[in-house]
Amino acid sequence: MQSKDYIPNIDLSEILENSKSEAIIKKIKLASEEIGFFTVTNHGIPLSQIENLLSTCKKFFYLPKKEKIKIFIEDIFQVRLMVKKALILVIPN
Repeated sequence: MQSKDYIPNIDLSEILENSKSEAIIKKIKLASEEIGFFTVTNHGIPLSQIENLLSTCKKFFYLPKKEKIKIFIEDIFQVRLMVKKALILVIPN
């Protein structure tokens, strides 16, 4: 890995080639461990969806703290409920 003054980029264009997938997995692991994050190119996600995600994130982070906490609490409840339902499906009584 190079200097920690850059953001690693992972190109997923070759992920479907079995001979290349292991190398890409290693790049992701190394970037995650050494830098903590990375960018991804050739992932197949349309630009419109990425822009929508970024716009939604900005709206959330500009909300007052009180509103963000309310959303956070509601989401935690929903995640716990989903996990509980999933566990019930996976591990029946």
